[in-house]
Amino acid sequence: MSIHILCLNILLLTATCYPTAIPQIMLPYLVRYAGKKGNAIYLCMCNILYAVLCVITLVVLEEPSSLHIKAPIAIWWYFIAVGAGIGLILLEFFLGKMIMFLQGIKVKGFSINSGWQNASIFVFVCTVVLAVLEEVNFRMVWYEVLVEQIGLPVYVFILFSAVFYAVNHLYYGVITFLQKFVTGIILTLFYIFSGQTIIIPVLAHVLQNIVILILGRSRSVE
Repeated sequence: MSIHILCLNILLLTATCYPTAIPQIMLPYLVRYAGKKGNAIYLCMCNILYAVLCVITLVVLEEPSSLHIKAPIAIWWYFIAVGAGIGLILLEFFLGKMIMFLQGIKVKGFSINSGWQNASIFVFVCTVVLAVLEEVNFRMVWYEVLVEQIGLPVYVFILFSAVFYAVNHLYYGVITFLQKFVTGIILTLFYIFSGQTIIIPVLAHVLQNIVILILGRSRSVE
């Protein structure tokens, strides 16, 4: 690989490692001045940034070998993805409960983040689209750059993909970061072992978000 291509790949990784940085900086002001529409604007900004970065990646990368949609190696992967939609929520809940228990905080139940409560149809759609774009970015694009282009081992891709996926949720706290780090590892493993098909992690992630949004309609679950 030439120095030019290596630098280009590193630049792509740098650009796509924290797409939500600017929207997260603006979120408090959006909530303050736009009220209930602030979260919708935030999600819309995230989607636009992710989409632009994905398009740039497709244009810039030379002969990408893994940036295409294909079916999983076995049909039962679809069932795993559907089950993971609920399983990942439970996993994140128990992981958060364990961390808080170690901190001496008693947890009686769980509640939905205020940004997910009583979501409008627009927020619902934006959340689903964001899940798709996150998976395309951190699973498919990063696999192409780290493994196919740069030639790093798959375990490095798994670690980097999970860490930076979690970093994009750090705004919501350290516990959320740890929850998303574990979830990121699982979604990345889904991508790899299903035959580098983006369909499986996308399906799992989308269903996870949909279930949370449905729960959010009742504001909280105690």
